[in-house]
Amino acid sequence: PLSTANGGLNLVGNPYPSPIDIEMFFNINPGIEETIYYWRKRNGATGSGYATYNSMGFVSVQPGLNDLGTTLENNPLISNGQGFFVKSTGATALNFSNEMRSFMSNGVFLKSTPVEKHRLWLNLSNSTNTIGQALIGYTTGATQGVDSGYDSSYFNDSPVALTSLINGGEYSIQGLGLPFDSASSVALGFKTNVAGSYTISLSNFDGLFVENQDIYIKDNLTGIVHNLKESAYSFVATEGIANERFEVVYQAMLGTDNPDMDINKVMVYKQEKDIYINASSIVIQKVELYDIRGSLIQVLEDVNQTTATLRNLNIANQVVLVKITSVENKVITKKIVY
Repeated sequence: PLSTANGGLNLVGNPYPSPIDIEMFFNINPGIEETIYYWRKRNGATGSGYATYNSMGFVSVQPGLNDLGTTLENNPLISNGQGFFVKSTGATALNFSNEMRSFMSNGVFLKSTPVEKHRLWLNLSNSTNTIGQALIGYTTGATQGVDSGYDSSYFNDSPVALTSLINGGEYSIQGLGLPFDSASSVALGFKTNVAGSYTISLSNFDGLFVENQDIYIKDNLTGIVHNLKESAYSFVATEGIANERFEVVYQAMLGTDNPDMDINKVMVYKQEKDIYINASSIVIQKVELYDIRGSLIQVLEDVNQTTATLRNLNIANQVVLVKITSVENKVITKKIVY
């Protein structure tokens, strides 16, 4: 029996002494969301304890191997005796049958013809651990909206998370349709109950992303657009929800990555209550000072020089962002601890 109470989540398990084929399990049970949540937390690690699987793929902070010695990505099976959560979308009973049971022959699992998929996995880390993972993928059959089997909501068992957003809802896995559009973007959700430094990185990618298609993280707070294929992106966050701060984009934009505005040539440093900017040969049009929440502290307009100074600042013991705009309307942002 299944309950539709508590959001429809039900803790169930594989009753057979053999693995179950997940796709067949979904086919026989149309009244459930096509997502499986496994408990995978180990050793008191930070972040979500649930691995999530649907037809788009598999995400987990601690992937590891299943009882068959293979990953869920390669063999989508529910091991014998394995407990897991399913979400009822109207079904009052969960059905099992011998059709679902999968038998291994020489360690090879025979699957149907592979479906075209182009995917990227994003990891969220703090200074010591990976604490979250999100999957964004493109495949035939998925849409911009919520699709059972392609989109899986975040289990919401941890106050620290990186997700993707669909109509404001948090998703661990988001599937989008084909053809892929490099001018598109995907909104990300971020939340934390611990202020500090975090990193977003690419855990893996496949399909067209293996070729020449870059993957950028856009930080709408700082104006930075960073190529994740080149390196991870580090940022400072305060406690709370920042669902408008980040998005994934696939084209470079004018900003910190523009070669005409070399971030390494711009020096920003503090001395007592002042912040000094030396932009080398770059002529500064405007300087804006923000706190980490995005509130404007001070602004200098019409600088028209290669140096500038923000004076008599009463902002001790916090991280601040110095946004510098050149006369060519190029922008860089520097982060300092004041």
